Amino acid sequence: MKTTKRIGLILTSFVLASAVLITSCKKKETEDLDKDSSAASDNNTAEWVATDAVTMAGQASESGSVSYKGSDPNTILSSCATVSTSTASPQSFTVTFGGGLCNDGHVRSGALIFDYSQSTSGALYYRHPGFKCLISSSNYVVDLHQVALTHTVTNTTAAGFDPNVTNLTWSIGGDVTIVKPNSGGTLSWHCARTKTLLNTKAITYGGNAIVASYVDANTVIDWAKAVVSFSGTANGLTAKGESYSFSTTSPLVVNMNCTPDVNKPGRHPIVEGAFDFTPGNKGKRHVDFGNPNGGCDFDCWVTIYTTGGTPYGPIKVTLQ
Repeated sequence: MKTTKRIGLILTSFVLASAVLITSCKKKETEDLDKDSSAASDNNTAEWVATDAVTMAGQASESGSVSYKGSDPNTILSSCATVSTSTASPQSFTVTFGGGLCNDGHVRSGALIFDYSQSTSGALYYRHPGFKCLISSSNYVVDLHQVALTHTVTNTTAAGFDPNVTNLTWSIGGDVTIVKPNSGGTLSWHCARTKTLLNTKAITYGGNAIVASYVDANTVIDWAKAVVSFSGTANGLTAKGESYSFSTTSPLVVNMNCTPDVNKPGRHPIVEGAFDFTPGNKGKRHVDFGNPNGGCDFDCWVTIYTTGGTPYGPIKVTLQ
């Protein structure tokens, strides 16, 4: 059965953007500018792991398949994983990883459990209003990082919605604890955010006509053509015990129809939006992906603030 497409590599962009912040800091010979990358790195590790699990929830629940043996580079759950439904509860399934290399280049072992028994009546799939998925982990390890994860994904679209006037939306919230390899310490992370399918109906974005990703309640969402936005907050503690916070200042938009690098067809950048990242009591880092012009590139603009609020930048950065 056809699998759904992965919702892009938004967290890859987060990771790179935060790395850029640190690089930009090092260009400033001012004591007020922080050069420690640990908070940004730990936040983005947790961000990526959490969004990865949410993406799997969509893939597995939408397709209804019990195993993934395909070679689609946009699908995480290929030959590295099997998906089985629970005999005790038909409204749950388990994704089991055998320690092999997955299509996205990451090695996973252990399992993720997806329980959607709390969905409203008739909400069987990710695309259905009222669909609710509780995600938990069991001995889950990603690239030698031991992960304990609990997350809730809820389709918050109104029942009986008209896709011509209303977009599909999901609320996402939960916690992640990660024990880093090589005695690297333990980090914690919490998030609350909203995901929106901007082309639930056909739209024009950046001057280009984009078809609808959603057809009807009986048809799997075509994520390969999706334009998706994310907004919300995150906070936690680094492996060094330092607090940090993350907040979007305008929704981050990922256009799955945009592929700037032909050598990386599975990578779709953030093309619009902005966020603030603040480690502890240090100055914030503001990352802006540009005006809503729909440009298909890896560009962003980074501004570093001192603890006194003095801005340095913006500096144009091209993410690679």
